[in-house]
Parts: sequence; structure tokens; C-alpha cells
Amino acid sequence: QLIMRRLKQKPTPGRAAVVFPNGVLSGDGICAKIKEDLLNNFNLHTIFRLPNGVFEPYTKIPTNVLFFERYQQTNDIWYYELPLPEGRKNYTKKKPIQDVEFADCLAWWKNRQENEFAWKYDFREAYNQAIKEATPHWEAAKKAEESANQCAKTVKELTEQINSQGKYNKLPLLEKTSDKNHIKELKNKLIAPSPNSTA
Repeated sequence: QLIMRRLKQKPTPGRAAVVFPNGVLSGDGICAKIKEDLLNNFNLHTIFRLPNGVFEPYTKIPTNVLFFERYQQTNDIWYYELPLPEGRKNYTKKKPIQDVEFADCLAWWKNRQENEFAWKYDFREAYNQAIKEATPHWEAAKKAEESANQCAKTVKELTEQINSQGKYNKLPLLEKTSDKNHIKELKNKLIAPSPNSTA
């Protein structure tokens, strides 16, 4: 978040490359907020996947390098997965990654095309499609909430009316009978099925 705030303060374009443990931005809470800000207020244009063991012995967690700029929202995201050299299962402190192993990636960076190690993801199209599919459910949930609130309000009003009928004990017999009938009508309203409900 600090890097993102600093980028917003600097002149356009404002660029950054940040190492993230794999899966961090898939979490909830603050992780979800950071991802939303990153995708909607920055251009996350490249995710560089590092091989296992790059940060050994400090961590075995797979890591990614996120490259982003501040001048526009994210549309397309390029992924590049750096392969391990043939015969290697992972890097270690004694056998770390070498600069020469980035040669193919650097060449690809200047002339991007999909291949066995690189692919492009149309994030904005997927995002808009997800919003389109979710909107009817959001609207239905909003209507259901409004209906539930209205029902709760009606029940409260009818309950108050029923409770107010407690005064009938102090009234003459004819008035008591009339009030009892009124209470019965109110109770029937409470338990009567809604006109919109189905069997």
C-alpha cells in the first residue's frame, strides 16, 4: 500500500516492481482491498513467476514479481513463468539463480508473444462479464432485503396495535367485545399468507 500511495504522488507514469509470495492477493480483507485498488487504479501489466527456491534458505514459498504503473486501470495481464534449467528441481543457497537465466525473458519482454512460458489474460473482459452475471443476483438480494424490512415494519406496527388493545379490560362490555374482534382481525393479518407468496 505504501508503494501504491507513493506512486500516486509522483508524476505519471510512476512504475514499480514488487515481489509477492504466491497467493497473497487471493486472500480476503486487506488483501482483497489491495488487489481491487491495484487492478482498478493501476495497470498491472505483467506477473513474472519465479521458480522454486529462488529465495532459499529464507523461504520455500513460490514468489511472483508484479510490474505495474499508475497511469491507467488494468486491462490485459501478461504472465511469464521462468522455467528451471534442465535437470534442476529447485534453486538453493549454494546454487542460486544466475543472471544468464533471465536472457529469454528479457528478449520476450521487448517483443511479447504467447509461448509455452508466456500467456496473456484479458482481465477487463473477464471482470466486466463477472459484473454482468452478478448484477441480477445483487438486485434480487436488494429487493429481498427491502421486502424483509417492510415486513418487519408491518409486524412491528401490528404488534403495537395489538398491545394497545390491552386497555379493553377497563371498558364497558360492548366496547370490550368490539376490541376483541379488532384484536382477532389484527392477529389474522399477521398470520395471513402474503398475496405474492406461493404454496
